[in-house]
Formats: sequence, structure tokens, C-alpha cells
Amino acid sequence: MKKVFGIVLALALVLSMTVMATPVSAAISNIKVTVTNPIGGQPSGYNITFVMQQPLIVGEYIDIGFPLGTNIVAAAGTAVVKDSAGAVVATDGGVVIGNTLRITLIAAAVCPAGAVSVGIPSPNIVNPAPGDYALCVGTSNESSICSDAGDADVVATYELTMALDPAGGGTATDMSDESPYEAGTVVSIKAEANAGYRFVNWTAAPEVVFDSANAAETTFTMPDEAVTVTANFVAVYELTISSTEGGEVTSPGEGTFTYDEGTVVDLVAKAEEGYRFVEWTGNVATIDDLNAPSTTVITDGDYSITANFEEQEEEEPPSDTTGGCFIATAAYGTPTAQQIEVLREFRDVVLLESAAGSRLVALYYRLGPRVADFIVGSELLRTLVRELLVDPLVWTVEVTGAIWRG
Repeated sequence: MKKVFGIVLALALVLSMTVMATPVSAAISNIKVTVTNPIGGQPSGYNITFVMQQPLIVGEYIDIGFPLGTNIVAAAGTAVVKDSAGAVVATDGGVVIGNTLRITLIAAAVCPAGAVSVGIPSPNIVNPAPGDYALCVGTSNESSICSDAGDADVVATYELTMALDPAGGGTATDMSDESPYEAGTVVSIKAEANAGYRFVNWTAAPEVVFDSANAAETTFTMPDEAVTVTANFVAVYELTISSTEGGEVTSPGEGTFTYDEGTVVDLVAKAEEGYRFVEWTGNVATIDDLNAPSTTVITDGDYSITANFEEQEEEEPPSDTTGGCFIATAAYGTPTAQQIEVLREFRDVVLLESAAGSRLVALYYRLGPRVADFIVGSELLRTLVRELLVDPLVWTVEVTGAIWRG
């Protein structure tokens, strides 16, 4: 009987030694503590990272021992444990035991060996303090293996928020993708415009120093506070310009041009000889003056605009008793003077045979009667006009008669 009891006792001793010798977890090292957006001792987030040499299995717990002076508040569903790949392996409000927060892994989740992070949002941690942080892992029977208590400084980190202006202008991406960041971290960002927009520049609140604020891909240095970085875009529109027969648009030219929204564009139309500008037609709501050959248009959409011209009609000389020689008739006192006949012949043979000459004659017909009425009542004025203007003109026409008559 004693022999059987001895065998059973020996087996029990061996079994108990085997269980005790089986490690329930792995040593922990490289503890780092960070807080996010700390303002007045109250951060918006709290994160602890460390390295485990062996996996943490389902049912085991993580104990985090905080330095004295740190207030811990447990709230259900707020503590998040992630493995080195960023996968969530535990979500638990935790149990506060003295100055220790205990988090138990959820079922069917195994945390591989390597880097582990424990994120605890505010207000679960108040007034985080630097000092000795001790981390332990263990089983539900509370046997555990701990790291040596090590001094860890609390490192402040700050959140980066990416924004767009306008909202539909494109995308803004944090290419580093590691927010929150420590102050002084160089962060890479990238903007891409949607169709119908172009990237303009980067702005930030509070202000930061960009490597190139006008480049779609650039970097900036994280300040010691949370920051919102905005990618600014502007809508772009097409302006199509054309003209009818009889002229052209010299500014901005003819064809299709691209402009930013709100750009004031100069429009200049030029008529060919024998034509005149009439009006602008098409998408003309933002044209300053539809009837002016030189005007402006504001590009608030895709516009198509046409400059319209028409052929000018030649003005017919008016019929009158002077034969059209108003000033000469007034100067000589009769429409039948021989000098006036010379001028009429020159008009008919030379001037009225060309477009330029016809316009000159038309201008004379508009102004001549007024001048004639002004001098006809003054002998002095008639004499001056006759001797200083009309006689020299008649002499010149007669001298060159062989040329223009031939």
C-alpha cells in the first residue's frame, strides 16, 4: 500500500513540476509610452507599445503597471490591443487593480510574438506620468511573467487631420499613415484632383512649414499640437471662342481655352475692311458688354462664345443743289464755279472708285454742310477758306489731272 501511495505521490509531483515549468507567456521589453494631443494633463489618447518574445494565447491577460501619480479609469470596450500587423486581438474595458490595468484577450484571438500596442482612449488615463512601467502577462490563475520595471518617458504625439476645399475637389492622403505623430516628425502627404478641378496648394491650421506648399506631393514637419492640413482645389472650365465671316477674335484668340473658375478674360474682336462688329452671342451671361468689340467675360462654367460681324453698307452721297461741294460752294458763292467742277470730277473719277475714298466722301457729306453754314455769312471766313484751302486744293487736283484722268 505504501508502495502504491509513493508511486502516486511521485507522479503528482512530476506533473505539478511540469505544469509549473511550462511558461505561460514571454518576457516583455522595449516599453514605449505615448499620449495623443495632451492638453492640460488630459490627453485624447494613450498608447503603450512593447515587444513579446513568444505569442500571447487566448485567455491570457496583460497587466500594465503605471507609475504613481497616474489616475486610471476603466470603461467597457475602450482598451484596444493590436499585434505587429495592426490587427485587433483584444478589446476590453479592463479591470483596475491598484495602480494596474488588466486587459484580457477576447476569445479565439492569438497575439503573435513581436510588437504589441495597447491603446487606451481618454478619459481612461488622466495625468499620465513618466517613470517605471511594469508589464506582465499571465493566465486566469494569475501566475504571470513580468518585464522588469523600466523607466519610460511619456512621449507626446499629435493627431493629423486631412481635409479638402472644396469637398468634391479631389483627395488628400497622409502617405506616412502613422498619425498620431511626435513633434518634429516629417510627414509625407499627397493631393489628387478630381475631373474638372486642379490642385492649388496646401494650407494648415495651425500653420506648418511645407517643403513646397504648391506641390501635390510634399512633406511638412509635425508641430507640437494637433494640426489640420487642407488640400485646396479650384474648378476649371473650358472657354470656346469663334467668329462669323468678316472678322476675328484677337484676344484670347479662337479655339478652346482652359481657365480657373472666376477668371476675368479679355475679349477683343477685330472687323475686316468693309465689315463691322455687331455683338457677342452664346453663353453671354457674364460678358460685361455684349455690343462692345472689347469687353470681358468671367468664367463660371463651360462657355461657347461667338463674335458676330456684318458687312457695312456704303453711304450714298446726298442730293443737293451744290452737287455735294458744300464748302467750296460757300467759299465761291456759287455752285457753278469752274473750280468746283474740277473738284466734282476728281470726286467721281478717283474718290468714289475705292472703299477708302467713298468713306472719306461720306465723312465730308456729314461734316461739310455744318462748315458751309458756319462760313457762308462771313465774307472774311469765305475769303480765308477760298484762298487758303479750296484754291490750293483745286490747283493740286488740276496739276495732277494728267495722272488721275489717265
